[in-house]
Amino acid sequence: MGDLGDSPKPSGIKCGVTDVTKALTAVPEMVDAGPRIVFHRAGGVDISHAVHKESDDMLGFTQRNKIYEVEVQVMPDNSEAVD
Repeated sequence: MGDLGDSPKPSGIKCGVTDVTKALTAVPEMVDAGPRIVFHRAGGVDISHAVHKESDDMLGFTQRNKIYEVEVQVMPDNSEAVD
């Protein structure tokens, strides 16, 4: 993934990390992080998204093969020391 430039502020969404080509997360993890999550189709168009409640920043989801995808830049969690 390339440089996201002027992307929105970082937000706390937990993702599972394993030997896969994409990071995985679950809706309950996203809800616990605080945004409003909307899965909706209007006029045949999927308008699913997450909205950060305090800043109103919006993050859109794209559905492909019954899986919702989102473009994110993964940053390391430096809150715990790694042995």
